[in-house]
Amino acid sequence: MKCSVELPIAHLDLYDQFDYDFVIASTCVSHPEYFEFYKNVPKDRFMILDNGAFELGESISDYDYLKIAKALQPNVVVIPDVLRNPRKTLDRFRSFMSVWVTNSLIFPTTQLMGVIQANGSMDVAHTLGAFYEAHDIPWIGVPYVSDVDRIALIKSHPEWENVHILGLPVASDILTLCTLPNVKTIDSSLPVKVTKRGEEINLTSQAGIGDGVYPDDVIENVYLLRYNLKRFFRYCN
Repeated sequence: MKCSVELPIAHLDLYDQFDYDFVIASTCVSHPEYFEFYKNVPKDRFMILDNGAFELGESISDYDYLKIAKALQPNVVVIPDVLRNPRKTLDRFRSFMSVWVTNSLIFPTTQLMGVIQANGSMDVAHTLGAFYEAHDIPWIGVPYVSDVDRIALIKSHPEWENVHILGLPVASDILTLCTLPNVKTIDSSLPVKVTKRGEEINLTSQAGIGDGVYPDDVIENVYLLRYNLKRFFRYCN
């Protein structure tokens, strides 16, 4: 299972500690230096471009999103979604896809990822997955804010060949996720959250109430940050 960690801008120099780059489009808009950094990473690095729904509650505009995608040329683009709202997620899907079709020639090697915003309903999760499959979307993103049992959901859909885990609030979940052959990638800010608390990460680590990682954060204990990032990488690999 390949992993990436969302890093504050001050620590982007540690990006190559991970298997691939997970870039957040809303941060590209709010912090031009973040955008410029990822425009200049080696082009042979695998990149997933996320739409920023987790940070903002809803994806940035289709226009801004496509502008960023054109500049970065990521391997995977996460289709716009709305946090915990499957109906509005489908509306954003349709809106984006109508624009994507007219721009698809600009992204000859880019694949799309649909997000399971199930709002606690396993039936909705199954339905959304089937909807994305019917539209030939090759990647399925499963966020922890879908409020469903992610492990059970993924196990019930072996036909989902490329599953991405959006966020990891509990480190011990890695042990099970690593056994699922269709889980290809994961992103998390947990190692940074643990570092901000001054702790060493372990398999019992989890995000606490009020924990957050922000673009302008500066981690004073860089040694601990490096240690936690490496340990998290080992867990995932």
